[in-house]
Amino acid sequence: TGKRFVIDKEIDGKVTVVTPPQIPLSEVYPLFISILEASGCAVVEREGISRIVARDKRVIPIAPVMGESEQVPADGVITKVIHINNLSVADVRRLLEPMVDQGKNGAMGVLETTNHLVITDTAASIRRIEQIIAQIDKPGMARTTEIYILRFADAAGIAAELNLAMTSAGSKQETQGQQLRRRLPKPAAGDTAVSLPSDAVVVAAPHSNSLILVGTPGQIADLKRIIKAMDTEPRSGYGHLQAIFLKYLSSDEAAKSLTALISKRVAKPQNQKISIESSLSNNALLVDAAPEDFKMVKELIEQLDLPPQQVLVEVMIAELTLNDGSRLGAEFLAGANPSEGSTVAMGGMRTSEGDDTLMQQITSGLVPSGLTFGLARGSYTDANGNVVPRFPALINIIAIQQKGKFKILSNIPLWTQNNQTATVTIGKNIPILKSTVSAGAGTARDYIENIDRVDVGIKLSVTPHINPNREVLMKLNPSIEAILVESTGGKPFTPTIAKREVTTTLTVPDGDTIIISGLMREDTVFNDRKIPFLGSIPLLGWLFHTKQETVERTNLLIFVTPHVATNAAGARALTDMIKSKTAFQAETNLVIKPMEENEPRGKK
Repeated sequence: TGKRFVIDKEIDGKVTVVTPPQIPLSEVYPLFISILEASGCAVVEREGISRIVARDKRVIPIAPVMGESEQVPADGVITKVIHINNLSVADVRRLLEPMVDQGKNGAMGVLETTNHLVITDTAASIRRIEQIIAQIDKPGMARTTEIYILRFADAAGIAAELNLAMTSAGSKQETQGQQLRRRLPKPAAGDTAVSLPSDAVVVAAPHSNSLILVGTPGQIADLKRIIKAMDTEPRSGYGHLQAIFLKYLSSDEAAKSLTALISKRVAKPQNQKISIESSLSNNALLVDAAPEDFKMVKELIEQLDLPPQQVLVEVMIAELTLNDGSRLGAEFLAGANPSEGSTVAMGGMRTSEGDDTLMQQITSGLVPSGLTFGLARGSYTDANGNVVPRFPALINIIAIQQKGKFKILSNIPLWTQNNQTATVTIGKNIPILKSTVSAGAGTARDYIENIDRVDVGIKLSVTPHINPNREVLMKLNPSIEAILVESTGGKPFTPTIAKREVTTTLTVPDGDTIIISGLMREDTVFNDRKIPFLGSIPLLGWLFHTKQETVERTNLLIFVTPHVATNAAGARALTDMIKSKTAFQAETNLVIKPMEENEPRGKK
């Protein structure tokens, strides 16, 4: 053969070969290789030297590497690199690996990124493997990618279950895969059983609720049959329709908020959308969603359905009135000269708002609040021996200035929940002429009046917002309306209404008081009091009447005090505080006697 051989020192023995009389020279070396293999030996060629080694050695000698296009020699141990064109190299390895004498002469590895198969074995074994690959690695068996759009099932859930079923790395995963197989429908008579490909890939595309399938055409066909069996329409409401009963939230508001929030999420197919409806009678939410979506909705509601904080807002509305008043006039008293020990008064005029008579005002002296001026002529001695001047004519010139007045219009303790608006109205509902429509002609003309009714009085609207620092941001809108004139121009239902209103937003710490003021109103009041007939005499009439002019400036003051109640105990404490301020009895002895069955219903 012209080859040089090196025999391993562990190899020793004789082999007897019986052959036909003549053997062609070309068959001598292959016969020699076959004899060695039958004897448990192998030939390893390297750098022109053939080494004869035992096949059962654990360390495999380095064999020459041959490319895909190179011809496999007739004998020896070689390493062959084969590219798999149409199949998965992992599938080919699982198929051919039992044919390689692993750990002795041969070994097999794969390079999945380039789909290459690397085999180390005897030349004869590699030739057999090449023949098998040539038969199975044909066009039409290459890995392809397809998209499967689901109708009813959830893409993420289906992909997870299929990938788990196709994975065989662990007993737990294998058990779950077997559970998935049991869920699949049994094939009908004549149908081929559906198998799960082990190396196919299933990827979920949640935004379109579809699956990306990667594998050979046969694998994808099997996957489609499996997915079709799983993508079925669920029974109406089964496993999807749930009820969530709310404790504190309003079911109507919660349904609107959650629906608006869910609508902004990534779109799902019609059958996978989350539907939330409100049950007002039960204050509950009816949720139609997949189990994983329902879990998300329930967890969100548990975070929101908490006892709300409450706010007690004390609002006191008061008026401070300042009067700049002046009264100018004359009081006249005529009387005869009294005799000794007696006083006679004839005629008089009272201008004081108190009970003092004119004589008492004169004798007591009213300089601090006015001025009294008198004319006296003569004198007399009273019964006590005192000399008293005679007043046949008196003139009392008065100038009075009144002090300011503080008047509480309303003191309202108002309870409300956090972020909820509370309103209160104290007043009356009055009719107001809205419009007048005339019909007909001449004396037969009719008038139709449209009357509207409005609330006049004290109105208050407050919306509190509590921040984590127990500060209360309040939107406050107090309004005070008063009727100045009942009718205008003699027409009924045409009052003149004065209105003072504040709209403001302010932040007040818990328990503190803030004052809103500055709403001023100024009124000028004229009052003319006189003696009939005498007060109308030209020039001299001023001696018999009094004129009063008062300028009233009214300042509206609003005192606002918020109290935050975070629990029932805090609310009870604030309620007791209000009871103590209003002298309301906390306990009553009211006894209600139930009506007897035969007792007449009515007054006895």
